[in-house]
Amino acid sequence: MKHHLAPNDLKRGRTEEEIEQDEATTDFTAHKLDADTKIVVHKAIGQLPAEQRRIIVLRFFEEETVEECAESMGIDPARARILYREACLGLGAILGRAGLDKRTK
Repeated sequence: MKHHLAPNDLKRGRTEEEIEQDEATTDFTAHKLDADTKIVVHKAIGQLPAEQRRIIVLRFFEEETVEECAESMGIDPARARILYREACLGLGAILGRAGLDKRTK
């Protein structure tokens, strides 16, 4: 798995281990998902607006950094960070309504 260490995380005094642990709990591709859960996650991603869907695919499936996503999408890195956060929040809300959350294994 590629590590996406943001300079802001390190400036906030977070260690690389803390950042990696956060990524491990939010990277649903790292979990072994049953077929039904995979369908729910796929449908949830499909419910996101196009830009949010694209950044989720680039980050989780193409394993691009946010900066690489920005370049791929032709947007400013600051916009990509905002878009990524919005996408994660939206995906979390959709999955929460479906009865899934980051504690699902």
